[in-house]
Amino acid sequence: MVELTILGVGCHRHQALRNNLLDALKAFRFELCLYEESSIEALMQYPISGTPSLLLDGKIVVENRVPSVAELRKLLRRHLKKIHLESLEK
Repeated sequence: MVELTILGVGCHRHQALRNNLLDALKAFRFELCLYEESSIEALMQYPISGTPSLLLDGKIVVENRVPSVAELRKLLRRHLKKIHLESLEK
């Protein structure tokens, strides 16, 4: 299962990241957990330079910007291939 976490304070850029991510996810069929973190106290626990940011299985893959739907699809595809290769090695 893939875990995605959007970090942001609910501004228009946070909402744009969420919308682009949801659009990008339509191209895939896999189990995922999507979380959103918006409390300032919680955001301060992450080593990010700004919001919105996106974590993919706990790793920061985007920070302080809104990637396009195509870029998000590419990130997800690359991550899924990596997970698949790791599962084959076990």
